[in-house]
Amino acid sequence: MPNPNLVCEVRTDGGTFTNWLTVAVSQSFSEPNWNRHFRLTCAEPSEGLLQRLVPGSRVDIALAGKVVIARGYVKSRQAAYDANRHAVQIDGYSQAGLISNVSVNTPGQTGQYRGYTLEQIANGVLKPHGLKFRLDKPPAGADHPFPQVMVRHGESPFELIQRLCRQRGVWISADADGTIVGSGGGTSKGIVFQEGRNILAANCRIEMPEVDKIIISGQQPGTDTLFGNRAAEVGANVATTNGV
Repeated sequence: MPNPNLVCEVRTDGGTFTNWLTVAVSQSFSEPNWNRHFRLTCAEPSEGLLQRLVPGSRVDIALAGKVVIARGYVKSRQAAYDANRHAVQIDGYSQAGLISNVSVNTPGQTGQYRGYTLEQIANGVLKPHGLKFRLDKPPAGADHPFPQVMVRHGESPFELIQRLCRQRGVWISADADGTIVGSGGGTSKGIVFQEGRNILAANCRIEMPEVDKIIISGQQPGTDTLFGNRAAEVGANVATTNGV
């Protein structure tokens, strides 16, 4: 009987699939991996898997019984086979992945926000996609209203939110359900891996950080009271400690 702590369940409307050769679920604070991604491979797939896990299929990904991606999407499926073998690789992302591929939808609006906070603007552009934005341990000043924000032509919700987050020193990630999270970065210890307890295999690399802080620049439209360098050279500093 398989160890339940080592089982990956891919749950669909048509059943649950658990027979995987390799499983990878990844996320980071850096672009383009800010969103949760998954990659699964299997050999000799069943007919049910081939019918259910196709591009556009909605899935829940559970690792050791814990859902890490809820109602995510299968983005691509790749098959490799010869006379004796047949293997399939499936890639996808959480619901948050959609906001990188569409333009901001502002029906009945001009695409202009005056005096709105980061959370208000982000939730406004995410609402048509059924998603939300929240701040988690943000840096000081992250909740200050923007005097004026213009949505750029063809800009995606992610591009707009990322642009505003840069001006507030906020890092972007995503929860299991697709909720976009803005944080100060490096505020959580995350998962602790311990040899002999929860590591099957590991490859560790340690590298000296090249800088001790990152200067993030951006711009915002000028007004009668906000102009010149104050409008054109908006920035925020993000400190790093020992590469974290």
